[in-house]
Amino acid sequence: MSTSSKPKSRAPAHPNTRAFKHNKNSRLTRRIALVGTDGLCKKCADKIEWRKKYRKYKPLSVPKKCNVCLEKRIKAAYRSLCAACAEAAGKCPGCAESAVEGDGEDEAGAKQRATSSGHDAGGSA
Repeated sequence: MSTSSKPKSRAPAHPNTRAFKHNKNSRLTRRIALVGTDGLCKKCADKIEWRKKYRKYKPLSVPKKCNVCLEKRIKAAYRSLCAACAEAAGKCPGCAESAVEGDGEDEAGAKQRATSSGHDAGGSA
């Protein structure tokens, strides 16, 4: 039996009274703050920013193996492709999807532009 199908009937018994604060003098906090989200899609970049904000980001201690070239070249956490393989394939190193942050558009915006340009071209031809 699952209790998740029942709607919540009341507020939490012990809600948070204050926001999370980092220890500003920690070496780990400084190291995590320097981690960038270059080349990641928006979804992966948002996930990493959330992890950094709430101190859930855990940096890698040893390099990780790339899923394409199978070499230990991934030095940043929450990545599955090395930078070289991701750039060559045009994929996000985090989720290995084809969408990259550098495109500057989301899927809905791209679809809307494609349909509007398709209607314009069909009407004038």
